[in-house]
Amino acid sequence: MNPTWWAVWYMWFVMFVVILPAQRHRRKKRAEMIKRKKGIKMTNEWIQKLIGKDISLYGDNYNFKGLVKSVEGNWVLLDTKNGEKFINLDFAYRIDIIPEKNK
Repeated sequence: MNPTWWAVWYMWFVMFVVILPAQRHRRKKRAEMIKRKKGIKMTNEWIQKLIGKDISLYGDNYNFKGLVKSVEGNWVLLDTKNGEKFINLDFAYRIDIIPEKNK
């Protein structure tokens, strides 16, 4: 058998055994997280209290640290060391307030 066939079979194996199941798992976890969050909504009043504070915001595939500048609807404007970022809170699963002594 030609050596290039081994490479083709190897690529198919990796795609069907490693990559596709991992993608399905991520989609399933994201759907579960969204379903779970429907009952737990962060109120806008609670989020408004974070304006002017340093926070760590954790999401599905991201983690941001910075100063909360403004909150509109379910979007937060976060001033990070790399610039300003708008972040949708629908996909955030955890918010930590950074104490002053840890800055």
